[in-house]
Amino acid sequence: MELKELADSLQKDWKDYKETNQKLIEAKADGKTVTDLEEKLGKLNKALDKSSEKLTEVETAIKRQLELGANGGKKEEVYQKVIKKTVREFFKKGMGDERITLSAMVQRTFNDNPDIKEAYVESLVESKSLSVQSEIDGGYFVHADMNGRIIKRLFETSPIRQYAAVASIASDAIEGVVDADEVGYGYVSEKAARPPTATAPYGTWRIETHEIYAEPAMTQKVMDDAAFDLEGEVMRKVSDKFARLQNRDFVLGSGDGKPQGFLTVNTITDAANASASYDSYIKDKKVGYIPTGVADAFPAIPDTGDPAQGNPLIDAMYALKSQYRNGPGLAWAMHRTTVAAIRKLQDAFGNYLWSPGFNGQPQQFFGAPIAEFNDMPVLGATNKYAIAIANWREFYQIVDRIGIRMLRDPYTSKPYTLFYTTTRYGGKPLNFEAAKFVKFATS
Repeated sequence: MELKELADSLQKDWKDYKETNQKLIEAKADGKTVTDLEEKLGKLNKALDKSSEKLTEVETAIKRQLELGANGGKKEEVYQKVIKKTVREFFKKGMGDERITLSAMVQRTFNDNPDIKEAYVESLVESKSLSVQSEIDGGYFVHADMNGRIIKRLFETSPIRQYAAVASIASDAIEGVVDADEVGYGYVSEKAARPPTATAPYGTWRIETHEIYAEPAMTQKVMDDAAFDLEGEVMRKVSDKFARLQNRDFVLGSGDGKPQGFLTVNTITDAANASASYDSYIKDKKVGYIPTGVADAFPAIPDTGDPAQGNPLIDAMYALKSQYRNGPGLAWAMHRTTVAAIRKLQDAFGNYLWSPGFNGQPQQFFGAPIAEFNDMPVLGATNKYAIAIANWREFYQIVDRIGIRMLRDPYTSKPYTLFYTTTRYGGKPLNFEAAKFVKFATS
C-alpha cells in the first residue's frame, strides 16, 4: 500500500472514530443502549493503532531507500555483479538439468565469490531490506524447513531513553551543580551606599551506577548442532532483557541498589508547588501533580456522564513553565491503554485533543508528542499517577558506565559454556519543576 493510501486510511479511521464517539456521547445523554457503539469504537481504536504503525513502517522504509540512494547506490552495484555472473553461469551450466534452479546458482555464486557475498549481505544489512518475497533480496536464505523458526514473545517497555538526557561516564558516578535561585539586588541613588546583595544558593546532585548481570549456560553440542546462531540469539535475549529492566527502573526504581524511577519521587499538589521555594525543589525534591477529582477515571461532564474535556491534562501542561513546554524533550508519558482513553477527549468547542502522527512524527495530545510508557499504571488504577507531562531532557538524567560486557567461559562448568554478562547504569530525576503528574484521585 502506498504512503498516500495509508495516510488516507488513517485519516478515514480517525474520522470514523470521532463520528462514532459523538454518537456514543449523544446516545448516553438520551439514555439509549450503547453496547454496539462501544464495540464499534473499540474496533476503530485498534484500526487506528494498526494504521499508525503501518504508516510509520512505510515512512521508515522510504527514508532508508532515500539514504541508500544518497550513499551512491552500493546495493545496485552488488546486484549487477551477482545477477550478471549468476545468469551467465546458469545458462552455461545447461538448462536441461531441471534440478539446477536460479536460487541454487545464486548460492553457488556466493560460495565461489566470498567478496561478492560479503558486499551483498553488507548492503542488505545497511539498507535493512531483507525480503523473503524475492530470492535476490535474501529469500534464498530462507528454506522450506521451518523447524528452526523462533516464535518470540513480545514484552512491553518504556522508551524513556528516546526522551531523557543520557550521558556516558568513565567512573562509577557523575556529579553536578544545581542553580535553583536568583541573586539579590537593590535600587540605589547616585551616591547611596551599595551593600552586598544576597548570593544565589547552589546545590549538588549525584548519580551512581548500578550493576545487573545474567549468566545463561548451554552445552557445546547444542551450540554446534542448532539450526541457527543459538549463541547470538541468547545474547540478543539478554540485551533485550537488560534494556527492559533499565527502562522499568527509570520509571519505578526505588533508588536502593538501582536507579530512582521518576514515579517514586515525592510529590505535592500543584497549587503548592507553583510557588515552591528553594527548599521544596532542592531539599524536598517534589514534583507537582494535578488531581482529576475522580479516583479511577476522568471527571464527568455534569448531566451527561460523558468523558470530560481533558481539563486535568490541560491544567498539567500549563502548570509547566513556558520554557519547558516549548523546549525539546517535551512529551506526555502514559500506558497504551490510557492513550486509547484520551482519544475521546474534546475541548470546549468539541475539537478532539488527540491527533494521529504523520511524516515520521508521533501521535500527539494537545500539541505535545505521546510516548507509550507501558511500565506506568493503567487507567483505572486508583490514586495512581497514570499520566506525566515533562520536558524529559531537563527532568530525568540517565547514566551509562559501560555497554553490555560478556565473558565467555567454557571451562568453569563443563560441558556447559557460561555467558557471564553485565552492564552498569544509573538514573535519577534532577529538575523537579520540569515535570507534572496527573493523579487519578479526589485530591
